[in-house]
Amino acid sequence: MFEVLKIIFKRIKLKTLIILILLLMFNTYAWFIYSTKVSTSFTTHIIAWNVQFKAGETDLSSSVTFNVDRAYPGMDDYSQKIAVTNNGEMDISLSYTIKSVTILGETYTADETTTSDDLLNMIKNNYPFSINIVQDADTLNANGGTGSFVITFTWPYESDIINNTVEGDMLDTDWGEKAYEYYAVNPNTPSIQLDIELTANQLSG
Repeated sequence: MFEVLKIIFKRIKLKTLIILILLLMFNTYAWFIYSTKVSTSFTTHIIAWNVQFKAGETDLSSSVTFNVDRAYPGMDDYSQKIAVTNNGEMDISLSYTIKSVTILGETYTADETTTSDDLLNMIKNNYPFSINIVQDADTLNANGGTGSFVITFTWPYESDIINNTVEGDMLDTDWGEKAYEYYAVNPNTPSIQLDIELTANQLSG
């Protein structure tokens, strides 16, 4: 009798164990299916961030260098246009910062106290030539909004830096000679170099 009960008990334990294993397998499979369905039900939309800077047919990075190979009084105005297209899905704000300007080998750099406007005004007030930057849009619309930066270098005869006085003419002559001498010694180095950082920031919706 004892042996019969022992056999029955073992069979019950074995059946119980098998049932537990099967339940565990089914529950695990059910949880896997549930988890998969839950995880695949969530979708994340990543906003496209695509701003393109171009000069002519050339793609540019946000760092742009504007060079005037040879500068002299009476030269034709020299300009470069940088086109900007916002191919992204959000409106952007557009701005620029002058990092540095090099004039005949002497470099002036922007810092915490010297802004882009300060550098441009320094050139205008101390040299017979000038550099101007015109930005035609502060905000570009999403999905194709366009804008541009136009950088222009001008050095007319008889600069009006001092209202066309004798001092102004002398300044033209003095810097004209310096520009000629610099170019003669450094024919492969730009006479004027402007380093600019163009910035595009997403606007919150």
